[in-house]
Amino acid sequence: WGGERWRMPASFGGGLALEHAASGLRVVLDVAVPADYYRSARAGAEWRWQGRFALRAGYRRELGAPGDDRLNGPAFGLGAGVGSLWFDYGYVASPNGEGAHRVGLDLRRLGGPAAPGTGEADTPVRERRAK
Repeated sequence: WGGERWRMPASFGGGLALEHAASGLRVVLDVAVPADYYRSARAGAEWRWQGRFALRAGYRRELGAPGDDRLNGPAFGLGAGVGSLWFDYGYVASPNGEGAHRVGLDLRRLGGPAAPGTGEADTPVRERRAK
């Protein structure tokens, strides 16, 4: 490429999460500051029931972007898990009327790390099996 140089993309960000374990509620706030795009702010909440079911909602805003930017808008989702399987579904709406569906499937080997949000990540496997 004839000695041409390309800058590596840079992005800085930070976030805060608060969790109330007894109720299963988690609230998050996140800010991203990329070098070559709009800054963004995101906020969301998740409620989990017994580590087996989750409801989620959030909002993303590209700061300084046009109001109809397709990345701006709410998102909604749910998740469910049993054993070594966790399924996630999400819908991301945008101001221009388009939306995106997102699906995820997490498979973990038996005896491996606990499913996300089950609160069992630090519990030894032998103790979890005894429950």
